[in-house]
Formats: sequence, structure tokens, C-alpha cells
Amino acid sequence: MHFFATPSSLVRRLPGLMAVLVAVSLALVPATAAAAAKKKRGGPITKDWDEVERGLYVTGNFGGGILLGAPGDAPGALMGLSFGVAAGFDLGDRLELEGYLSGVQVGAPSSYRGEASGAIAPGGDFATLLMGARVRYGYLGISDSQGIERFYLTVSAGGGVLTSAPASQLGGLQPQAFGGLGFRYYTRMRHFSIGLDLEAAYGLGTSTLVLHPQLGLAYTF
Repeated sequence: MHFFATPSSLVRRLPGLMAVLVAVSLALVPATAAAAAKKKRGGPITKDWDEVERGLYVTGNFGGGILLGAPGDAPGALMGLSFGVAAGFDLGDRLELEGYLSGVQVGAPSSYRGEASGAIAPGGDFATLLMGARVRYGYLGISDSQGIERFYLTVSAGGGVLTSAPASQLGGLQPQAFGGLGFRYYTRMRHFSIGLDLEAAYGLGTSTLVLHPQLGLAYTF
């Protein structure tokens, strides 16, 4: 029995040994490359999450509505509940552009007929619908305890049209110019933000002023 390989036997086994070495080397290449990449990065792979999401968002609003200077024989201010929806996009950290619909269910005396005339004209309660687009800017940002800007004081401006149902109450479509002030808080839930706005829409044709104090909840995709 031979315990030591002879030179001739080593020569015969050389192709097999080479094949084993090549296989082992190929198996080690991915692990070596991964280790080198990990060392280059300085640690394991991690994802950096944005503390405040920006981009496309949708908002639901609810609050109150006040009409001042309504046409016809309105007894002072007419009040009601307001609701609205909006969709927009963040143009940076502080600027937003959005389109929206906002309505007010207005309470009025049964004798109130607005712009309409005649005994058969519908009277009493009616609804308004404001359609338009606005730009909103966060002119003052306040950081939280971690240095993340989550609180903003905002100013907004835009334009659109106002109509009513029945349409005779306000005399059909009315061009509007509107603007307002607000407050925005971006929550730690990342995709959700809360807003409080006081906006005024002024009728360019009828001089009717509609005030919208509204609370809103927004979701950013």
C-alpha cells in the first residue's frame, strides 16, 4: 500500500484537481463580490424614507359656509355646512397647485328667491357649488423636535366659477376670485396631513362673498 502519491499519479489526477479548484473558485466569486460591495457601502442595505411625502395628493374638506351680500332680499348673512374635495401636486416643499370642488348647503327663509322673480320661483334653502383651481404657498415653516418641517402657515389664491341649485337663486354661473389663509400639519404617518383653511370667494358679477372655514384631511401617494 502506497501512502504517498507518485509524480505520475499526480499528473493523471491533475485535470480532476483543476476542475475542483475552478468549481470552488466560481462558487466563491459571488460571495466575495457581495462582501466587497458591502464593505464599500459601509454596512447593510437600508432604505431612506422621506419623513414628509410630497407629490400627488387628494383632500377631503368639511366645515361651514357663510354668504354675505347674496342677491335679492336676503336677510343679512346666509349660513350653512360646507364640503369639498381637491386633487393637486406638490411643486417643491412649500408650493401646491390643485383643482377643487367646494359646496355649501345654505339655509334660507322660504320667502327668499334670490335673483328669481315671480310667485312660482323656487325659494328657501339652496346649495352652492364652487369649481376652480388654486395655488397654495407655505410662507412659514416650523420644525418639530427632530428638525423636520411639519407645520406650515399658508396663503392661497385662485379663480373659478360659482353656481347654485336651484340656479335661479344666484342667477347662474358667476366668475369668482378667491384667496385665504391656512395652517398645514404633516403627520408622522407620512402620507397624511391635516389642514385648516379660511378662504373667501368673491363674485365678480354679483359682489357676493362666500366664506369657507374648512378642516381638511389629505393623503399623498
